[in-house]
Amino acid sequence: MKSSLDEGLSNPASREYLEEDVRKAFSNGDAAFALNWTYMYNIANDPKQSKVAGQVGIVPAPGDAPGKFGAVNGSMGLGIAKGSTHGDQAWQYISYMTSQPVQNKYATLSLPIWKSSYQDPAVLKNQENLDRGG
Repeated sequence: MKSSLDEGLSNPASREYLEEDVRKAFSNGDAAFALNWTYMYNIANDPKQSKVAGQVGIVPAPGDAPGKFGAVNGSMGLGIAKGSTHGDQAWQYISYMTSQPVQNKYATLSLPIWKSSYQDPAVLKNQENLDRGG
């Protein structure tokens, strides 16, 4: 990612963009790629809101080594503090929050995290632009 800035592939101002700035630049065709929340996927594929509709895909964000990826979906990265005195309860909460039924409800505003959810008609209902190939 740093090399994309160093080599002039990424706009230097992009480090200061807000989420909507990123989405608008990408949807206007002013950027080849974007790191953003998954909410922008359907918007970027909506011809009423995007000049690049139908040309948008998703790949994992690059990590620190070939074949390694380094991203979470915003606030969805859950963890337990090492010194927690309620580790078991925290794990129960994490298990509940990351369960497929709960995550499928979030998928109306974001992309599903469960691979099988991409085949669930209830999840896909509001994901008209979702590429179901992957």
